[in-house]
Amino acid sequence: MVWGSQIFPGLSPAQEIATVTIERLTFGFIQANVALIILATWETLIGLGLISSAFLRVTLFLLFAQMLGTRTPLLLFPAEIFT
Repeated sequence: MVWGSQIFPGLSPAQEIATVTIERLTFGFIQANVALIILATWETLIGLGLISSAFLRVTLFLLFAQMLGTRTPLLLFPAEIFT
């Protein structure tokens, strides 16, 4: 989970690849520090939605989109992923 990197910057090994991926997907429009906040909020909303079963359709859509985003670095940065 990347949200832990909000509390402890640099601790998550996924932090750098997540921020670089978001920057690449948005053509640099979203900066790394903002990307971490957005990703942390996104993952928290998914967790709260799954726990409470509130807005389950929206929650599952967010989860599906997040899972696609999780696999995006495999296509964009295969050399960094498989080192």
